[in-house]
Amino acid sequence: MKTIGVSALLDIGRGQWKVYSRDIREYCVQFRPYFTQPLFDHHHVFVDESIRAIFEEELGVVPPPWMAVRFVNKDVFLNANSRAWPLRPRIQAIMDSDVFKARIAPGRMHCPEVWCADYVALTWSKLELLDTVRKMIGDDDACLVWADFAYFRSPTEIPLGQFDASRTCSTRLNLIAVNPVGPSDFDVFATLRDAPERIAAAVIAGSSGVVKLATQDFWTHVEAGMEEGWVDDEQHIFLRCMNDRPTLYCVWDMNGWFKALRYFSDTPSDFAEPLLLTDRRGMQYEHVPTICALIPESSLAAYWLHLWAQTFRNRGKTMWQWGISDEA
Repeated sequence: MKTIGVSALLDIGRGQWKVYSRDIREYCVQFRPYFTQPLFDHHHVFVDESIRAIFEEELGVVPPPWMAVRFVNKDVFLNANSRAWPLRPRIQAIMDSDVFKARIAPGRMHCPEVWCADYVALTWSKLELLDTVRKMIGDDDACLVWADFAYFRSPTEIPLGQFDASRTCSTRLNLIAVNPVGPSDFDVFATLRDAPERIAAAVIAGSSGVVKLATQDFWTHVEAGMEEGWVDDEQHIFLRCMNDRPTLYCVWDMNGWFKALRYFSDTPSDFAEPLLLTDRRGMQYEHVPTICALIPESSLAAYWLHLWAQTFRNRGKTMWQWGISDEA
């Protein structure tokens, strides 16, 4: 299956933030490995036209043959391709409300997902930008891969090969977890308050049909949250989606950040992580005891009990896959 990568660098003034700031040149440096080797069959990149000079100074005027770089007017482009961007005034009004602020732990008030509407709107746009590229190229059979612009923080995160769609779950949206997901993570206001690190949306992969379904799910939960007076970044919204329709999502626990492109690009022998084992529910873990095959398919309580047990047992391990098998 052909792989289509999608990335975007749209300037929301992050270089001037007091906390979590990042300069445009830093983004470009961390994007450079995409320029030096083809990680996807085709890679579509949207860049804010206001930073074109910096982009071309850092990366060059002519992109590699596998990459299409489009310089866009941020507001025009996002207003045309993202439901989130026109909602920024409403998002900001929720963030500024006393009700919303009372739901956030004091130590989180500096986080952009609780004060910056532009940031949240961008994170909500990822799935729709995948579909924008699908429509542009007219390919409904490709594996669409969102890849964050500033992905590569270390040479150890650079893949040895090209993204292999056959290693993903083709019938689900593939998401990455940096820590095990447990029952408490589906408590909306506990997650909003404390923001435990669970889903890392730096890499998202799926077929066009799956992306369409996931986008519908995503916006159902975005709109429900705004009606309830809360907003959060895409990482939290995906938790809501997973809980609501687990069969549509495949979550790979990488036990850390920025491992996904290596895992899906390198052969197993090149990658330090072991392969997964599968039980009859499709719950996939690394080194799971055979007792997991005895979990009744209809027993949600047993399912969560087992998950909690494995969470603590496998804290030092690497990957498990969350969901119900396609064969079930």
